[in-house]
Amino acid sequence: MLLPSGSSASLFSDVNYSIPGAFLFSDLLFKCLDIIENKVDYAIPIKFMYGSPNFLWSGGRLIIKNNFSLYNDEDIEKEIISIKNRNITPLITFSNSKITEDDLKDSRCNYVLSLLNSMNCGVIIASDILRKYIAENFSNISIHASVIFDSFEEKRDSLFYKKLSDIYDYYVVHPDDNFNNLLLDSIPKNNAEILLNEKCHYACKIRKNHYLSISNEQKMLACGKYKSENFLRACSSIPINKQAKTKERNISLTIQELKDIRNKGFTLFKLQGRTDDLSLFFFDFLRYTLENNLVFPTIYPIILHYIEEFKKRLKC
Repeated sequence: MLLPSGSSASLFSDVNYSIPGAFLFSDLLFKCLDIIENKVDYAIPIKFMYGSPNFLWSGGRLIIKNNFSLYNDEDIEKEIISIKNRNITPLITFSNSKITEDDLKDSRCNYVLSLLNSMNCGVIIASDILRKYIAENFSNISIHASVIFDSFEEKRDSLFYKKLSDIYDYYVVHPDDNFNNLLLDSIPKNNAEILLNEKCHYACKIRKNHYLSISNEQKMLACGKYKSENFLRACSSIPINKQAKTKERNISLTIQELKDIRNKGFTLFKLQGRTDDLSLFFFDFLRYTLENNLVFPTIYPIILHYIEEFKKRLKC
């Protein structure tokens, strides 16, 4: 009566994952990875781990925590090294879409770029201005196109994705396009990331404005002048409890949908979850990486114990 072991414990044996957690809950993730490896002799293939403290160039999901701005230079270097020691490439989410030429002078962001450059790390960005700046001055940094780019594009066809693939080291397929089989068949797969657990509804009409609002708030937060734009009041999907009264599904992929996409040749899968409850993030993380019949249901309750311990330490 033993659990599956080795590759038999995995959902896929030949893929990689990009996950959040840097500067937020990396220690908990490392604990989770160690438990899985000790219990079923399987190392989940994490290729990238992304995140960012409070910087002027920060983007993506807005995170407001009392200690989130308190990372000094030593803390940042320590976090990057701890991720590198796991043979995972750290990515800093410099994905603010409203970066100006003047913003490029920010000394703290440039310090982080120098650090990333010295250790061959990467950034996730949503600004052509920032892409050109990094490419010209920090040649050892891999540049990843944020999913935010997709939301600013009116015509997401194969030519659009081909351009992203050519310009960036990696790019993310818009989560709506995970359901467009003809498009998926036609786009470059060698450096594409498939977003697995998007909780939004299909064809959201306010996605672009949502990202713009977050960029505004991130810059205000970095400057110590934060003011909420209360954009989520207009959102029918987030927080996820708003979905309790609708019969419409969100676009988080089913396991079968994921397997169908894998069969098309995609091998890099991305999870989001920097602002999700930890129990929800780890639910997604484990179900998308581990064999679903025995291993995932067995491991998840164990991880819940450590999640609760982690939460208690945060309150201390």
